[in-house]
Amino acid sequence: KLVSTAAPLIADARVRAAIRHAAQGVQCLELPSGAGHDAMVFAPLCPVTMLFVRSPGGISHNPLESVLESDVENALEVGATFVCDVLEDASA
Repeated sequence: KLVSTAAPLIADARVRAAIRHAAQGVQCLELPSGAGHDAMVFAPLCPVTMLFVRSPGGISHNPLESVLESDVENALEVGATFVCDVLEDASA
């Protein structure tokens, strides 16, 4: 059953750079995602990117999906740093 005909989203380069900067010191990977996600809805309105938290074993979109508490802590720290950096840049 066809769910969507939307093309995969290319995340904004500036926002990706800001996430990379916020993630300094955290082991992470930058990878493409062809997933739909809410970012596709917002992309026509504003720059978007996504921050994923790894799931042990790579299980995704499944009841067996899980995360490690330390990974969630890192993601929250990166997200908070990202928001603070963006707000600081906007007020400069």
